Amino acid sequence: MARTVVPFAGVLFAAIVAAFALGWWLRGEVAGPASEARTHKEAPAPQPAAAPAEPRTAMPDPVELIERGARPPRVLDRLEALEHELAYEAHVALRARVLDAAEAMLEQRRVEEATALLEAYCERWVHDGRAHLLLADLYQMGGRTEAALAALYEVLSYPEDATQAQRARDRIGLLERSHAQLLAQRREFEQLVEFYERLLNLDPLNDGYRIAAAEWLIAAGDEDEALAQLSQVTADLDGRAARLTQRASLSASGVNTWTDGDRLLARIRVGGEEMVLLVDTGATMTSLERPAIARTGGKRVNDGVWVTTATGRVAVPVYEITSLEVGDVRIDSLSVLGLPQDLPGVDGLLGMDLLRRVGLPALPGEPASEPVDNLERTR
Repeated sequence: MARTVVPFAGVLFAAIVAAFALGWWLRGEVAGPASEARTHKEAPAPQPAAAPAEPRTAMPDPVELIERGARPPRVLDRLEALEHELAYEAHVALRARVLDAAEAMLEQRRVEEATALLEAYCERWVHDGRAHLLLADLYQMGGRTEAALAALYEVLSYPEDATQAQRARDRIGLLERSHAQLLAQRREFEQLVEFYERLLNLDPLNDGYRIAAAEWLIAAGDEDEALAQLSQVTADLDGRAARLTQRASLSASGVNTWTDGDRLLARIRVGGEEMVLLVDTGATMTSLERPAIARTGGKRVNDGVWVTTATGRVAVPVYEITSLEVGDVRIDSLSVLGLPQDLPGVDGLLGMDLLRRVGLPALPGEPASEPVDNLERTR
């Protein structure tokens, strides 16, 4: 029995080994072609050669575009595009070159081209003081004074430095005075009022503009509006607003008044004679020079009164004159002082005795011009 089992076990073991070897061989034969096929399928397909990149077109220089006469929007579009690509210093330098080109156009009298460029430029870079100064020059060359003033006030809104701000202020003052003088020579009073009203829109706190507007309102015959303007003045440093208030009040009463420097003058009629008097709110009585009194036929009624003047106490005779006309007010007779000295350019002083009768109120704090007051009769 033992001899039979041993050979059978050996044969069985040999068969198992042979079957395993056959399976291993068959696996290699099948896997090899499959792997090759898989490797062949996964190999990347050959790609066509890439076309060479086209070279980037260089952006034209804005200054060159200006010199070629390109339209401003195109020039500024280029500059704005460069703003996003360049460093801050490079962008500022490039803007300076554009303004250099605009300044060169101004010097060449290419006014329309330079104006179009700078107007478009200032719409995009609104706080560029140099651009607004150049634009003011162009407006002035074209006779557009108010547009030039508006451009200069833009400089004052955001000045780059104190020198630039002072330059703008100086030019504003020069333009304002020259334009007002031109309109005054033409006696265009209503245009003067409108001019100063527009300046007040640019600078609402400017008392000088408000006082000037009031002065030309009086000249145009609108005393009520002048008084309304003067009531808003906050700083009357030289007393001009007070004098204009007096003038407006007198003009409203029909008195012919005007200013001569810092003096307020009035024209009245005395005894049929036309005379020019200096309005003096510090004088208690009206005074006339003795030659003027003689022309009117005035009579001396008193040897004199002691009068305290700016030069001291003096004795001044009193005269009675008749038939005075001060605006719409007529007076039959009035006592006046007879002044011995000559008053430059006038026949006497219009005192508060007459001013109150024509409706002028006394103004507190008004400085007196050669006051005549504290009357005391001589014995």
